[in-house]
Amino acid sequence: MNAREIDILVEKYWDCDTSREEECLLKEFFSQTEEIPDHLIPLKSIFVYQKAQFDVCLNEAFDKKILSLISQEEGKAKKEVSLSQVMKIAAVALLCVIVGAVTVYLSAHKNTTTYSDTYKNPQEAMFVIRHAVSAVGNNLQEGRQESVNAISTLNKFNEYIQISPKANIK
Repeated sequence: MNAREIDILVEKYWDCDTSREEECLLKEFFSQTEEIPDHLIPLKSIFVYQKAQFDVCLNEAFDKKILSLISQEEGKAKKEVSLSQVMKIAAVALLCVIVGAVTVYLSAHKNTTTYSDTYKNPQEAMFVIRHAVSAVGNNLQEGRQESVNAISTLNKFNEYIQISPKANIK
């Protein structure tokens, strides 16, 4: 390859537009060519390193060791999975039985109470309603008074803070 083609590929590489084949061409060029143009010499170490890292492989013993560990773990996992599956099935079955029992119980003991007037006399009902509304109003008034007292206390505290000398905080 000539220098112009390599320049184009390097531009594409920095723009992340190269294909695998083009990157392989760059790696081969920088690892095999002794005469590299001066402006491309700083890039040689990058591409030579990438090619060397791509060529690193694990040996056969490593593969066998990993595969044996995986097969041992699969055997253990199968036993645990089968027990966990049984527990899940039992939990779902128990849940279904409980939901079914509650449904049967509720349908057998339906509350068939119909609503009726509690008071036969409208004046008596009005008296009870007035009493309830009065109690609610009194409670609201007490709450309002408590709020006013709390605000008054906060205002006094705020005035005290503004009057007292400022603390030296570092």
